[in-house]
Amino acid sequence: MFTPFEELEYLAEYLPEEGESVIVTRRHGELVCEPYHQEEKKPVLADPALLGRLIQANERLKAVAAIPLVASLLLAYCGCVAVHYVIGIGWSGWSIDVGVILLVGLACWNWIRARQSRLFRLVIRPMLTWQLRKNHGDAYTLLAEARSRPELRVLVNELWRWIED
Repeated sequence: MFTPFEELEYLAEYLPEEGESVIVTRRHGELVCEPYHQEEKKPVLADPALLGRLIQANERLKAVAAIPLVASLLLAYCGCVAVHYVIGIGWSGWSIDVGVILLVGLACWNWIRARQSRLFRLVIRPMLTWQLRKNHGDAYTLLAEARSRPELRVLVNELWRWIED
């Protein structure tokens, strides 16, 4: 039988590389070396229900842009026709059309942002808060994991605004 020091010297030859861990236990009078694996936290998006809800929320955020886009296109067209009719200029006044389109585009972008923020604040944020509590996650982890998925791009914009608040 080996002395404890001799057994430790023998085990030292079989220790893993730097950064790995082992557990040394005594079984039936002999020292046994076993690898030790820490439990890794599973990603928040590993839950299929949460991922499905995130994809649904992203699609709903995209869908609220439809009405403002169609209305803005019609408004821009009517505005350009009206400006040309009132002023009485031909194709030479195309620069006025650019100004009208830029103003309508800015109004459309603000309208879409307002609708998306409202939907996120009233419907999506409470659902995400509940899901994060259920999965023992936090908003920063959710943002980091959603950021790695290009299909959740619209939702990521709302998530980082939520986290800033």
